[in-house]
Amino acid sequence: MYEMKYLALVVVLFTSTVCDETKDLACNAVRKDSGFICVCNKTYCDTIERPRKLKLGQYHVYSTSNSMPGFNHFTSYFNFKNAPVEALKLKLDSNIKLQKIRGFGSSFTDSVGYSFNRLSRDVQNNFLKSHFSVEGIEYSLCRVVLGSSDFSSHEYTYVPEYDPSLSTFNLTDEDYTNKIWLITRANAMSERKINLLGSTWTAPPWMKTNKNFTTGYLKMEFEQAWADYHVKTLDAFKKEGVNFWGLTTGNEPVTLTTFRTRIPNLAMFPEQQRDWIGKNLGPSLKKHGYANISLIVLDDQRKYAYWWMNTILNSVEARKYVNGIGIHWYMDAEASPLIMDQIHSKYPEQEIIYTESSINPAVSIASNDQSKSDHRSRISMKNNDNVWEEIHPKLGDWRRATLYITSVMESLLHWTTGYIDWNLALDMTGGPTGMGFTCDAPIIINYESDEFYKQPMFYAMGHFSKFLQPGSVIIDVQSESSTSKFVIKERKPAFRRPFVYSDVTYIAALNPDETTTIIMFNPKNTSVAVSIDCGERGYAHVKLHAESLTSIIF
Repeated sequence: MYEMKYLALVVVLFTSTVCDETKDLACNAVRKDSGFICVCNKTYCDTIERPRKLKLGQYHVYSTSNSMPGFNHFTSYFNFKNAPVEALKLKLDSNIKLQKIRGFGSSFTDSVGYSFNRLSRDVQNNFLKSHFSVEGIEYSLCRVVLGSSDFSSHEYTYVPEYDPSLSTFNLTDEDYTNKIWLITRANAMSERKINLLGSTWTAPPWMKTNKNFTTGYLKMEFEQAWADYHVKTLDAFKKEGVNFWGLTTGNEPVTLTTFRTRIPNLAMFPEQQRDWIGKNLGPSLKKHGYANISLIVLDDQRKYAYWWMNTILNSVEARKYVNGIGIHWYMDAEASPLIMDQIHSKYPEQEIIYTESSINPAVSIASNDQSKSDHRSRISMKNNDNVWEEIHPKLGDWRRATLYITSVMESLLHWTTGYIDWNLALDMTGGPTGMGFTCDAPIIINYESDEFYKQPMFYAMGHFSKFLQPGSVIIDVQSESSTSKFVIKERKPAFRRPFVYSDVTYIAALNPDETTTIIMFNPKNTSVAVSIDCGERGYAHVKLHAESLTSIIF
């Protein structure tokens, strides 16, 4: 009964403001203990078409909030009068053009494929449409795990036994059933090109100093074999119709050396990675026809980024093969975003991409404003391994969506060109995984009832992926209120900040189709009136609902 009253209220609120016909299907909203989710099954799933071209003087408004799930859409008219004094006044400046957007997306893992494969074909199609079609949020930049990761049922690589010649190299059943099958169908569903970024977690144990799947260093005598391994991986996926835009140099080469874990990992510091790129990986990619592959270094925490780039790009040989740096969000509270400004200032040709984000124990602890020492104290001992406290899905939790919104906004305000979430979806437990490590995800799959649940995190990512088109250019937005625009006053990169903004934050971009997008985040528990000076078009007067994310397109 509560849900029916809620849906009726939404219809009443928006009927008076809808000015054009739309084919969008509304969120099938259900309230859970932590908030609203949108339920999709074989017969129904909400959609979001591309913003239509409007009559002169109109603009689109899309809003998602803690109290109004999904994409709530209406159109409105520009006004030639400025808003009342109490409104937040913004002005677009398209003369100041910043970074070009590569895209937004998520990751293909074994856990994703396992749960996806247990859904019926009709529900699978709705899942893929929601992510990749013109009726969905149109992800265009996705990460692919090459081999096993912490979201696999077991450890594996493509050359399990000692074989320096790699003559026994083979993809595994997991690649075919959990990844390639899903990627192929996603590509067929998408009108935007999906740029795929491949990442390994570990080299085969026989290549490593500890002869184990977990943290160990690459033996120097196998540096060329490890480079050739990447080439063979690209060849094998290409044979199956899966082509990669880029490769990272390996997942978290530093972070996972700091505590014991069952997560597959290859430890590598920047000096070794620099030499391996310049002498082995880069030349091997070029030799075998992959000179166009974008090579993304680090693939680890932001606090290492400036040190890492300086070390690697100091080499002329390595620098000619490197195209950017990958950053994970888990320890952002320990490192200022000014680090990204420093990287862009010194190496403007290098892309900065967030290559992994998720709600895991580290983020959960940090976002609750725990100190660095608290991170350690919250780790428990079990079977001689350090084990993070478990994190499970909190269906409908808006707080977790605000962590994503804050991170994406902050990264875009500091030269990031792309942003990639971790698992596309997980099951009701936050897995499955054989590593004993669970997370939350934007979509939760309930294969027992043959349905999936879109969480607020899904729509948070969707505002950016749908409305900031690949190739769009970030532009400046000026405010009469200096407290409303995100400003870091600290000169030094080391600082602590809240994980969620306390004031309205915004970003704007010019899209390749000549439209303009403005995305605004209101974290307050009260609504905020905003007036946007859009030049000769006039003013867009918008009410930002409490705890909401709003996109305007014209």
